[in-house]
Amino acid sequence: MAKTRSRSPRGTRKGAGSSRGKKVIQLKPVYVEIGRTLRRLRSAPASREVKAAIARLTQCAKAIDRICGPTMAIPIQKLPRGMAL
Repeated sequence: MAKTRSRSPRGTRKGAGSSRGKKVIQLKPVYVEIGRTLRRLRSAPASREVKAAIARLTQCAKAIDRICGPTMAIPIQKLPRGMAL
């Protein structure tokens, strides 16, 4: 019988991309992706849909910049028990 490698119990090991337990949400990757998409849209043939997408994504990028500032991070905390948004 072949030996199997020991594994940690489910949920006790955190992967590199895990966000469990972190106190900050990083929005830099979203901001960068919005910028890439805006560049692609600006090079696309102009249509009503393209212009609307550019306008909305520009608003999103400005909102992220305004809310997060230079850190591009939002600190988070748990709400007290019984409180919901």
